[in-house]
Amino acid sequence: MTARRAPDRRKMIAAVHAAAKARGLFDDAYRAMLRAHGGVESCRDMGVRQLMAVLDHLNGHAPRDTGRRPARPIAKGPDALAKARALWLDLWVLGEVSDASESALEAYVIRMTKGAPGQGGQGVARLEWLAGDHLDRVIRGLRGWLGRVAPALGRPDRPVDHPGGQREQPKVRVAREQARRLVALGVEPAGQAPVPSDLDNAALDRLLAARGQRLRDAMDAAGIAAPLSRHLQGCP
Repeated sequence: MTARRAPDRRKMIAAVHAAAKARGLFDDAYRAMLRAHGGVESCRDMGVRQLMAVLDHLNGHAPRDTGRRPARPIAKGPDALAKARALWLDLWVLGEVSDASESALEAYVIRMTKGAPGQGGQGVARLEWLAGDHLDRVIRGLRGWLGRVAPALGRPDRPVDHPGGQREQPKVRVAREQARRLVALGVEPAGQAPVPSDLDNAALDRLLAARGQRLRDAMDAAGIAAPLSRHLQGCP
């Protein structure tokens, strides 16, 4: 009787690397996947069973189509993921989505990525697994969503340079749009200055959160469900 040969860990590790690359997993997303399915963040620290579990996971997803040139990512690593979260929170503070949680954003990510080339109808299930053109697709989707429901924002994730060297941050435009919506709901008087000019980034975050809550309270009092833009169609 011939003894069964033990699996070659080196070949298994090489297979993990190849499958992860085909899946579009790099850097933080790659390490998060290893941690989730192998228990550690490096293949070198895994035993055969852990590597098999990782391979089983990776082989359950079709590789991306490499026959076309991938879209250029908007940004890399944590900064791009932070941008996606920021755009989602912009939708929240404007009354466009009913849930600001990570799980709600992940549900959106799944919908946006399951139709991507090579996904086989399976979306990216975790935010930390987003990378490359999958992350690009999500950010473009969120940016386009904001552009449709709040055209006055312009490019909702890019500063605008005005004559005289003044640079207007996206959060200022979001605060201005909040003010417009509060006026339309009768919560604030028309003509009130929407954003003090001396606010730093942290103060802007506090202002957006406070106005977002006022917007939510007004929506609840009036029985208005998200998206608020549907209710405001035709309002000045």
